Amino acid sequence: MFFVLLQMLSCDEEERISGPSPFITSYPLQVGNRWFYSRTFFVHNVQLNDSTAWTPPDTVFDVATVEVVGIINLPPDDTLMTNDSVRTMIVKTTLMEMGTSFVSYHYYSQNVAALSLHGHSGSPSTIQPRHSIVFRLGEISGRSVEEVLLSLIENCCRASGDSITRESPPVTVLQFPLIEGRQWTYREPNAPIHIDKRIEDERFGLIGDHLQRYVEICWLYDLNNDGEWDDNVSITDFVSSDGLLHRTFDAKNLILTGPASPDTLGMFDVRDEWIVDSLSVSSL
Repeated sequence: MFFVLLQMLSCDEEERISGPSPFITSYPLQVGNRWFYSRTFFVHNVQLNDSTAWTPPDTVFDVATVEVVGIINLPPDDTLMTNDSVRTMIVKTTLMEMGTSFVSYHYYSQNVAALSLHGHSGSPSTIQPRHSIVFRLGEISGRSVEEVLLSLIENCCRASGDSITRESPPVTVLQFPLIEGRQWTYREPNAPIHIDKRIEDERFGLIGDHLQRYVEICWLYDLNNDGEWDDNVSITDFVSSDGLLHRTFDAKNLILTGPASPDTLGMFDVRDEWIVDSLSVSSL
């Protein structure tokens, strides 16, 4: 056993495991489970036609806590024409950004087949104040960079408040078991963005200071619903039996325009990266 442990600790940072192996069959959504992340956000490859139009934000380093805080029965969703409430786990995310705390909530259910998202509420973070200029990627636009990024995932821009924005129908976050090659639809075409998720491979290596066995999950985007996956948006998740360990979010060729003009004022790329520092997780 000691020899095996030495082999494990001396392996490369990342080692691919060949062949499907369904070692993840659920997500650890037990009340009390917590994940602590470091987050890095930066804009790069900036090309401005008008240097006075916008000042890119500096690299921002944040910390975030994600915790399962309770259980709630969401009322029936009128758009689905059902009288049934749904039992969901409440996941609270607290992001400390430049001295300000932003809190949001997500509502999940889980069975043997899937982890599903039913809604979200709270206040997403905003690196910079909303501008009079417009940031655009494909058909998605917003008055801040993060507003665009949030829309790419949640297809909405939430204001502060306690009301829950429902997913109708709920979206499939994970499809179990997590095995190499599995692909499923996260958002249907024209809803408004077609998004699939695909498990690329299974790996064993270091995530931060943690030696983990995990799967790599890529988000696939069809921003203009032309049936072709686009290469200017890329999200990659590393997920283990302990939850989400690492996420990279790259958006390329965001366009800067005036509020009432299609004229391009500039272009730039964005990276938003989350990596787990520590966690406290138990499974049923």
